[in-house]
Amino acid sequence: MSKIASISYHEMLEQFKRAEAHGSRLRMGELDTSEWLQKEKIQQSDVIEFSKKFPDPRFFIIKEGAYKGFYIYSKQEEQGIRIYTEQTTLTE
Repeated sequence: MSKIASISYHEMLEQFKRAEAHGSRLRMGELDTSEWLQKEKIQQSDVIEFSKKFPDPRFFIIKEGAYKGFYIYSKQEEQGIRIYTEQTTLTE
């Protein structure tokens, strides 16, 4: 089951930089990304629902580590959420 958490926009951007530097970012449309989304059981309905809450939804996926998850964020509103599964916590 997916969990949803609000996350500080600026903290989120720092995690994105770290994930990019460590090769932990997944890109939409790649086979690895599709497999990861299925394995993590990220629900498409959650992604669609939360995307609608932002005027300019953007996506970022961190495939491993303490901040593993599917992120939806808005540069315009400087807000974001993290969708993750129960086995993934920020204290890993």
